[in-house]
Amino acid sequence: MSKTQKIIIALFSSCIFLQSCENDLSVNLEPFQSIPVLYGMIDPFAETNQIRISRVFFGANGINNSLLSNDSISFSSIDVILELTDL
Repeated sequence: MSKTQKIIIALFSSCIFLQSCENDLSVNLEPFQSIPVLYGMIDPFAETNQIRISRVFFGANGINNSLLSNDSISFSSIDVILELTDL
C-alpha cells in the first residue's frame, strides 16, 4: 500500500470516527399522562399477596422538586379489579 493510500484511508477513517452524534433528548411533558405500574408477585399457594400500584415518574421540575409532592408517584384513590381465572 502506498503512502498516499495510507493517508487517504487515515483521513477517511478520522472523518468517520470524529463525527459527533446528537445527544439531545426531547421529552414531551405536556399533557400530563398518568401511567400506572404494578409491582408484585402472586403466589397461588400463599394466604395473602401484596401488589403495589404506583405511577411512572414523569416530572418537569426535576426529581428533587417533584418527589416532594406525594401525587407525583402515588394515586390518591384507585379502583382495582382482580379476577381469578382458570388456565
